[in-house]
Amino acid sequence: MELEILYTKKIFMKKPLLLLLLFPFFSFAQNGPGGVGNRTGSSFLDMWFEANDLDADGIAEGSGESVLVSGTDIDRWIDKSGNSIIATSSPTRPKVFAAGNNGYPRVAFVGTGYFRSGNIPRSSNETIFCVSTVADAGNRTVYDAGTGNIRRLFSAPSGYPHVSIIGAGGQISNSLIALNNTIITRAVFGTGAGNSRLQVNQNTTGVTGNAGGSPNNTPLYIGNVGSAATAILNGNISEIIIYSGTVNTAQSIIIHNYLSAKYNISLLSLDLYKQDDAANGNFDHDVAGIGRTNASNIQSNSRGTGIVEISNATGMGNDEYLLWGHNSGAPTLTETTDLPPTITHRFVRTWRANEVNTASSAVDIGAIDISWDLSGIGTYHANEIALLIDTDNDGNFSDETAITSPTAMGGNVFKFNGVTALVNNARFTLGLLAIPVPVKLFSFTAIAVDNALVKLNWQTATEIDNDYFSIEHSAEGYHWKELARMKGAGNSSQLLWYTYSDNNPLTGTSYYRLKQTDMDGHYTYSAVRSVSIDRRKVTIYPNPVVNRLIIEGDKNELAELTIYDAMGRNVTTKIKLISSSSVKKIIDMSTLQPGYYMIKTKTSSKNISKQ
Repeated sequence: MELEILYTKKIFMKKPLLLLLLFPFFSFAQNGPGGVGNRTGSSFLDMWFEANDLDADGIAEGSGESVLVSGTDIDRWIDKSGNSIIATSSPTRPKVFAAGNNGYPRVAFVGTGYFRSGNIPRSSNETIFCVSTVADAGNRTVYDAGTGNIRRLFSAPSGYPHVSIIGAGGQISNSLIALNNTIITRAVFGTGAGNSRLQVNQNTTGVTGNAGGSPNNTPLYIGNVGSAATAILNGNISEIIIYSGTVNTAQSIIIHNYLSAKYNISLLSLDLYKQDDAANGNFDHDVAGIGRTNASNIQSNSRGTGIVEISNATGMGNDEYLLWGHNSGAPTLTETTDLPPTITHRFVRTWRANEVNTASSAVDIGAIDISWDLSGIGTYHANEIALLIDTDNDGNFSDETAITSPTAMGGNVFKFNGVTALVNNARFTLGLLAIPVPVKLFSFTAIAVDNALVKLNWQTATEIDNDYFSIEHSAEGYHWKELARMKGAGNSSQLLWYTYSDNNPLTGTSYYRLKQTDMDGHYTYSAVRSVSIDRRKVTIYPNPVVNRLIIEGDKNELAELTIYDAMGRNVTTKIKLISSSSVKKIIDMSTLQPGYYMIKTKTSSKNISKQ
């Protein structure tokens, strides 16, 4: 029987630390830009700003405002490096524009609008990548302001379109950049003469100049440095990436190809990833790569911003690279056409790879491991997952043989070990085998309701010989108690809904999981869901109040409710209760005189103003 092969009974008898030791995949996956660095705050990726990680009026992406409207004023730019850096905007705020290069958003700066981070300790050696468009000669893009010294800068500071580093003594001529062109700028900063370098669109020559002095604990400015007319930016920025230390040659090539594909920018050299070209199908998105320039310049494990991670190449030699990206098809296993035998569905999304050297000639880096993170896509099992590779490059999967038997890594991650079929130009995707899964769990959620109860909901897509579900609860995540059992459907091929309410949840954070048991007694566990209950929390609004006052909280907390005026007199009998439930009360305050009042519940009190 299989419900969701994520955890076993033995694992849950151990302490939570064991889970981290058994499943290190997420902690060490290279999910930075192009797969270089990671987003845990523990790598050399210092800062990473994308134009889709913005706050408008204090509302963050993913928390109620999934798409920022074009032209919206922006309050903050959110760092993706894991270092929790937030750059706040100036009084004249920049704006977000949804329709940027290749459909990706960009931040528009006009005149005095800028972002500024707090003081940040900076490395003496740094590498900065920036995707920007300069719309007006004489304007600047990204820089650090040290004491009496502007150490780092990209764009066009001298009245005509070129790129330079202030303090480094070098510049790239205007033959390589024109106004209103979107470019990829790479700046490398090092202490000592001649250790700063600058490139645009990966020109191999670049510029070498003097270093701009010792680094300071200074803010990062994006846009305008101040009131000086020569220190403003009129233009757009799509992405900024900052690494502490020098990014090696292989990593730089991968990052440039990631940015080039994403924003449809032509590279001047070392354009290894060709699948982003229209003739090859526009596989522009979530590009990542591994590669080796020489023994000192290697990138061996990458995932990037997508769900595919490739690692452990057995034969990667000098000047050999593997890069991949997808065509932006839906990340769902719902496609029912172009299927090889034994496969019932596959991803709508398709990936394509280049396995080449810097001369764009095909190479063979040996066997590789390919991992797929299906978190948030659905709950799947190792015996139903298959890797599909278009080995003959004819654009079809139907004539291919599915690669089966991945290793379940936990957390809905599956790894195919020792894959040799992925070659230059090949398409690849993931499919589902025609193997009946006894119980296919479609979703499982646990939600706190009014800080009074926890509602569990789950759905099954198929059930075979399913006897019952056990709802289990834990205070710390490894000692479990059965709360109830719910009879399964036995056999079903349609979507079924189940629900259960825990009316006496624990205070604080606790954990829930499902145990699914077959008719023959075999069982498996679902993923764990955490829920927080704050029984003492009471919410009172609006404040100030004119007439209707709303009081929400735990039913035990609201069992006692008293109102006092500024003189300490009990005026509870003077108000009218409009509506009442165990967790919410609405009262009419219109009979009370304007002034200050105290609302007291069982263990808490709050002052309000009556107008």
